[in-house]
Amino acid sequence: MSDDQSAAIATMASLGEVLSCVGPTCGDTVDWIAAEKVHGTPFPADYRGFVAAFGSGSIEETVGVHIPATSDELGSGTLSRLSEAALADSR
Repeated sequence: MSDDQSAAIATMASLGEVLSCVGPTCGDTVDWIAAEKVHGTPFPADYRGFVAAFGSGSIEETVGVHIPATSDELGSGTLSRLSEAALADSR
């Protein structure tokens, strides 16, 4: 593991001590093995940790955090089109 990776892990761990989830539930459970098979790539440990702690949603309605679909979810209608506000050109 590189020094940069070690520093990133330490930073995420310290952030976890001060950040908290707001709302009735926190975190999402993802079948990471199934998601990796569907998307053909492994997902980073820090992303998996963030999803487990905070789940999907938005940060300040500016940054969207999405969880990957697994094969079971692809046909379930849980995926949707971006809102018009998200698609609007903000220039």
